Amino acid sequence: MQWNFQSATRTGGRDIQQDRLGILHCDDHNVSLAILADGVGGYENGEQAAQLLVDTARDQFTSGNIEDPEIFFSLVYKACHNELTNMRKTSGILSATTCVMLLIKDDEAHWMHVGDSRLYHFRHNDFVFKTRDHALYELEEHELESLGFHRNADTRALYMCLGGQNEIHPEFGISAIDEHDSFMLCSDGVWGALHPFEIAEIINLHPDTDGFAEILVNLAVEKNGVRSDNTSMIFASPIRAKCRSGRISRLLSAFK
Repeated sequence: MQWNFQSATRTGGRDIQQDRLGILHCDDHNVSLAILADGVGGYENGEQAAQLLVDTARDQFTSGNIEDPEIFFSLVYKACHNELTNMRKTSGILSATTCVMLLIKDDEAHWMHVGDSRLYHFRHNDFVFKTRDHALYELEEHELESLGFHRNADTRALYMCLGGQNEIHPEFGISAIDEHDSFMLCSDGVWGALHPFEIAEIINLHPDTDGFAEILVNLAVEKNGVRSDNTSMIFASPIRAKCRSGRISRLLSAFK
């Protein structure tokens, strides 16, 4: 089964684009990898950290370290986190990033994430699952205290990111897949604007539209307004018969 990967990214209302994307394929092993990283606000050079994550994943992928997806993901996040930690210790540079990665191999999808960049899973064009953000708003009060946060802490803050002064415990996932599955990787600029059921409805009506990622990212930026964050996504779906793309424009007004 072959997969189609679409991507789109916009700077939004920010001065700097700190999101980074990567899509890689290895025909010899029937493997595809999608990578999305979002430089963490409040740190220096977030875009540098995000690019380091993408470059590290590319190096490991092209080196052929893809037989075991969880080992592959671990090699990537540990190398990236260690490099960012060394930068902080030797140069005083605080640089951090989120990450979400999807590896599709034969009839299985594997993913890993750190931070608040998300993976969404759709099946039969219905929303099935999303990753849980490593942010304070996801935690119960006792969990906040165990991590050393006050109950009145800014709940938007991340308690885990690559390069942060925190232990890294990524979340891994796996699912059997077929032609009815699709996946979306996105930064908070997308999920902050579009509910997964909105996205699922558009997928359901136009599952194979070229430019789907561009349309959703543009819609998210429009809904977020002049203060829009960096907004990026990768959409992965099995290659099926094409449908006409012109009809999707008539849907957009329903989600504005």
